[in-house]
Amino acid sequence: MAINELDSSEVMVAVTGALYTMAEGTYTGTGVDGVLPATAINRGFLNDSGFTVTTSTSSTDIFAWQRSSLLRKIPGEATLTGTFVLVQTNEQNDDLYFGTTKNATTGAWHWDVSNTGGTFEMVLDVIDPTVNRKRRYIFPRVEITEKGEQSLTSNGIIEQS
Repeated sequence: MAINELDSSEVMVAVTGALYTMAEGTYTGTGVDGVLPATAINRGFLNDSGFTVTTSTSSTDIFAWQRSSLLRKIPGEATLTGTFVLVQTNEQNDDLYFGTTKNATTGAWHWDVSNTGGTFEMVLDVIDPTVNRKRRYIFPRVEITEKGEQSLTSNGIIEQS
């Protein structure tokens, strides 16, 4: 087969999968079928937007005095952002969203908006059964830096973004 030949079996659709979180440094698996630790939490259903990964990088340009010629680019910071909306409502997902645990006495979450919940590890499995392919994304250190709205209505599901 020639390089870059058209091959529909190489077209993957994220039909299903799972999003797992666990304590930082506990996933030691390799490959798409590595064993997850027993403490991994399957976060359940995401909304139909799925999981979006965005990358961004910065650099600094170094110019010469003569003719303002660009001499080089110095790499700066790089960030990877994942965006998803949890729709499966349970205590573990509420803990993740609120960045705290439920008060055992009152049964309420006392939400401190500055609390990110700390750092953790995340594994995202993406499966396309039509072409029998699985892809695993491993995020070794994750911190929630932005939380979206939580919509509570009588005509829709509770979404935690």
